[in-house]
Amino acid sequence: MTTATETPTVNIVDEQGGLNTGLVLDLTSATPDEIVQHLISTQEIFTNSPQGQPLTYKLAHQGTELPHDEPLSKHGVKPGDTLKLLSQMIKG
Repeated sequence: MTTATETPTVNIVDEQGGLNTGLVLDLTSATPDEIVQHLISTQEIFTNSPQGQPLTYKLAHQGTELPHDEPLSKHGVKPGDTLKLLSQMIKG
């Protein structure tokens, strides 16, 4: 999985409009968890809110949350699709 320098396989956007990035990946093997971990490792998203509360993330495709551990293609994600990154603060 790489940040797109060629035509991206999928685009990832967030709810606030601050994230809009393309990724090149294998839809038959890439999972939402792997995408989230990639975005964290490249510091495109953070593990804590500005207030210091832990964040969790999910991906949605056409309004439906994707299972975190199943390949994207299993849920109809196709090249050129846009996935929405959903964040949620963990209350402690």
